[in-house]
Amino acid sequence: MKKTIAKAIGTSFGFGFIPWAPGTWGAVFGVAIYYLIYQYAPEEINAWMIGLTIVFTIIGSWCCEVLKDEWGDDPSKIVMDESIGIWLTFICMPYGWFNMLFGFGLFRFFDILKPLGVGAIDRKIKNGFGVMADDLLAGVYALIVLQAANYFGLVEYLGF
Repeated sequence: MKKTIAKAIGTSFGFGFIPWAPGTWGAVFGVAIYYLIYQYAPEEINAWMIGLTIVFTIIGSWCCEVLKDEWGDDPSKIVMDESIGIWLTFICMPYGWFNMLFGFGLFRFFDILKPLGVGAIDRKIKNGFGVMADDLLAGVYALIVLQAANYFGLVEYLGF
């Protein structure tokens, strides 16, 4: 029962089983959750994203530890870390399609290329939290770039 729950949550409810680009699908799941919550609680969206990030970082770390013996240290099937990382990207951002699409692209860029310490976290922290931590940092970097793009008027310049 414990492994079944860990598999469901760790794979973002099955998105991690998609055979091509599972991390991208995990991020898509995260964007979908963000979108749905915004539709019903736009005033509380930041509180929701922060709360979900904290709760699911803890739960996701647990999932990784439970599944480590069966799937290995950082299996591609576990994509809850991508779902969590993308939530960080959207904290305190104006809601809109441009921010969601650009934020998604930025997050995937930092998650895939792992620059500026993201790769170091991935290599050095060898536990469930380490699986989550590199995506959290990728989400923070994407948030910084997205905030800068909004601050310097890129969204308005492009007409979004």
